[in-house]
Amino acid sequence: MPRRRRLLLVLAALLAAAGRASPASAAEPSAAEKRQAAASFDDAVAKYNRADFAEAARAFLEADRLSPSTIAITNAIAAARRANEHLLVARAAERAIARGDALVEARSALAEAAAHLARLELSCDAARCDLSVDGAPAEGAAYVLPGTHRLEARGDAGAGDEERVVCVAGTTYRIALHPAAAPAPPPAPAPAPAAPRGLPRAVFFVGLGVTAVLGGVTAWSGADAIAAKNALGPVSTQPLENDVLQRARRTDFLLLGTGLAGVGTAIVAGFTSWRGGSASAALVPLPFQRGVAVAVEGRFR
Repeated sequence: MPRRRRLLLVLAALLAAAGRASPASAAEPSAAEKRQAAASFDDAVAKYNRADFAEAARAFLEADRLSPSTIAITNAIAAARRANEHLLVARAAERAIARGDALVEARSALAEAAAHLARLELSCDAARCDLSVDGAPAEGAAYVLPGTHRLEARGDAGAGDEERVVCVAGTTYRIALHPAAAPAPPPAPAPAPAAPRGLPRAVFFVGLGVTAVLGGVTAWSGADAIAAKNALGPVSTQPLENDVLQRARRTDFLLLGTGLAGVGTAIVAGFTSWRGGSASAALVPLPFQRGVAVAVEGRFR
């Protein structure tokens, strides 16, 4: 059929449908939108006359978007079918069916195109979910060309899920995507235990041990000096008396050292950390001559 005659048939179809407005028009287009729609429509007709059917279909779809009409959507379907652009056919036919426009022609065109396409029916288990196919926003269902496609779902706080699927023409794929929940923030670190204040207990116990040893040695030295003194007879010599005197001095020095160690241990007890318990130390005079002892009282948990 000559191109001029084909064009006349298309224009005749346009004129036949011109009297029908789109029943699903939600709002009356503005004057500017109508002018833009008319310009897109004229551009679509010019491209159709040049046999650029794919671009003509897109221009008709744009005119229909700006000012929905049965004429524009019907011609978009016809031009897409002439171009064998099955995705364009499906897009135009689904729009017409959603509006209730040219239902017989739209359904027939969609059935024919669907045999060359795969259908994706996507779902997402997140409360808020943005779906996309190959990076383009998608609704719950979409037609795609056969081949590999990247499906993606984005939920709250950037959580997402991605899947790749190889599609075969004429097949429907039902795919559920599961955006991972946003990771919970890490728990706050537990505060470090406060370092115990004061001296370690070991210092106190070392001082206590030193005092006890010195006390024991002092007691022995005192007993030794007393025994040496008692061993002196009624008549004694100067060397024996000097020996007793030296033992007594030794005992005095040991007693002084024991006293100093005991006082130091008592002071240390006041500066020692007793977390979970307490302790105290004191010097106690011994019942025998020249003697002291360190008395320790403690309570620990």
